[in-house]
Amino acid sequence: MHKTIIIIFVKTTSLSKPHVECSRPVSDSGLPRIVHHPSDVVVRVGSPATLSCRAEGNPEPTIQWLRNGQPLDTDKMDAQSQPIVLPEGSLFFFSVVPGRKSQSHEAVYACVARNSAGVATSRNASLHIAGLNHDKVWLIYSAFHWIGAGPD
Repeated sequence: MHKTIIIIFVKTTSLSKPHVECSRPVSDSGLPRIVHHPSDVVVRVGSPATLSCRAEGNPEPTIQWLRNGQPLDTDKMDAQSQPIVLPEGSLFFFSVVPGRKSQSHEAVYACVARNSAGVATSRNASLHIAGLNHDKVWLIYSAFHWIGAGPD
C-alpha cells in the first residue's frame, strides 16, 4: 500500500487575502523500508555468522550497520576478524572472534537503510558466542587460531 502526501501551505498577511500554495505530491514509496530484519544468532568461536538485512526504496538504499548503537567501523578492525557487508545488506563474519567488549564480535547489531528520501532502522539482533562465561574466562585469540583460555 502506497500513500501520497500533499502538503498545503497557507500564507496570510494582514494586508492581503490568504494565498494557498500546494507542494508537489510526495510519495512514500521511495522511503527506505526494511523488508528482512536481522535475527539473534548464537555461534561458536571461529565459526562464520550472518546477520541478515534487506531493504527496499527508491533510490535503492545503502546499508550501514550499528554495533551496540554506534556505527560499525570495519576499517578499524583487524583484517582477519573484519565483517563485511554483503551486496544485499547482510553482515557476514568469516570467523566470530571473542575478546574484551570493544574487540569481540559479541554485541547487539542493527542495520540502517538510507537514501535521499529518508532512513529506516531495523530491529536489534544479538550475536552471542556459545559457551563463553565472561565473568570466569579470559581469552587470547590470534588472527589464525586460539592461543589459550583460562580463569581470571
